[in-house]
Amino acid sequence: MHSIAVESIGDKLKELLQAIASGEEVVIVRGGENIARVVPYETPQPRRVPGSAIGKITVSADFDEPLPDFAEYQ
Repeated sequence: MHSIAVESIGDKLKELLQAIASGEEVVIVRGGENIARVVPYETPQPRRVPGSAIGKITVSADFDEPLPDFAEYQ
């Protein structure tokens, strides 16, 4: 996490943006007091839609039959 004074932002903006893009947080300080926290932007995940996989997944008829390789363990 980086801390930077408001007065120094203009001089180091490119460096700060690179740090933020790489996942770091930047805290902006004015008069010794934290006034803002800049964090990387997170792309929102699409909402899940119940039932959206209907017809895309099939289960074979013998799904729950014992496997031939495990016959000796039965």
